[in-house]
Amino acid sequence: ASMLMGVLPEGPSSVVAEYCFGFSFLWEFIRPVPVPRPLHDNAELLVEREMKNSRYPQPTLVITIGAPGSGKTTWARYRYGPHALTKTKFHPKHLGTAHGWCKEKVLERLKRGVSVVVNNTNTTLKEMFYYIGAVVFGGYPHRILYARMPETRPDVLQKRGLHRVPKQKIKQMLKRIQYMGKPSIHRILDAGPMTKRKPDNQVTKVLYAGIFFNQETCNAIVSTYLAASGHKPEEITGPVKYLHVTIEFMPSATLVNNVGIGSEIDVSIVGFVSYLHFHILIVSLPQSNALRYSTNKIPHITVATGKYPPSLANTCLLHSPFRPLPKPIAIKGAIGAFMRGGSVVMQMKNLPLGWDTVRNPMSTQQQPKRSNRNQSSQSSSKRNSRGGRGGNPNSRNEQSRGRNRPGYLSNPTRNTR
Repeated sequence: ASMLMGVLPEGPSSVVAEYCFGFSFLWEFIRPVPVPRPLHDNAELLVEREMKNSRYPQPTLVITIGAPGSGKTTWARYRYGPHALTKTKFHPKHLGTAHGWCKEKVLERLKRGVSVVVNNTNTTLKEMFYYIGAVVFGGYPHRILYARMPETRPDVLQKRGLHRVPKQKIKQMLKRIQYMGKPSIHRILDAGPMTKRKPDNQVTKVLYAGIFFNQETCNAIVSTYLAASGHKPEEITGPVKYLHVTIEFMPSATLVNNVGIGSEIDVSIVGFVSYLHFHILIVSLPQSNALRYSTNKIPHITVATGKYPPSLANTCLLHSPFRPLPKPIAIKGAIGAFMRGGSVVMQMKNLPLGWDTVRNPMSTQQQPKRSNRNQSSQSSSKRNSRGGRGGNPNSRNEQSRGRNRPGYLSNPTRNTR
């Protein structure tokens, strides 16, 4: 190599010769270069569903836990690389849309069988439910790793954060993380999904409207599931007390009045889902006027859910494929209302008194507008109560004691404080 370097002039030919017959040039490409470690805190790690004797590397679902500014993004980027994170612009007004986008991206990577980082604050167990439910009910091979960031000083977090989150908001997040404790698959599934904001026109005494069945039909439903799935009766744990098809959860008074309480409905059983402790029958409903109010994406009858709440059946159906029956089985049911006390009402006349009381009656009515005259009189009374422009400065003390409040019976011989 040295003889060739002496013969060949300096240029491309000498570089090729050194590359072919020497090692100094090649070593510049293959020698390990240390990657500088960025400044970040060491997260507290908790691992579940790890395959120890697997022949292939197991993908990971990483869930970061920490307030804004705790170093979640820096830690995840250094640990799993930028390919595991997808950037997006943050805006507080579009937080709901951002969470929906995040769920789609995470589910896409889970289906591809690659590692993915859910780089959110995840201050409650309910915030992790969708991702844990997708892995458990979808049958994905991912192990689950919870990364809890140790920084808990609000002043430091506020200075580090990039989204200018108020200090009071950071304190609330830290309290929720402390109250949550150590996350686990069982605790997250037991906590259930994020609860949506209750509508203002929801009635207070009706929990949901649905299609219910008599005892003979319920026995036929269980027998149909056992014959289709091949399970034994003793394998069905945690049976549902009232077998039903949910039409609307937390209905409004308009829906209860128009859905047709007491009317009979033809239901067809078309398939089933059997996964873990969940035993569910998929049904088909007729296109009737009474059922146009239904918001149930996949109509079903939950037979049993084991030790988990029946509300997880929707998540199981969302990620687990169902097996169709060779021939649909027709049954009959009737529309009823499940009350908050635990009873089922099958006739409109049997609904209790005041069942149509809504949570916020003022939301369904137009708020009365105050006239300019009332506003001017209220502003003048406020001015006088502060002792300004001819007002009595002592009247402010009288109002603070409650003596001038409307409907208040003052006693001059008693200290109203």
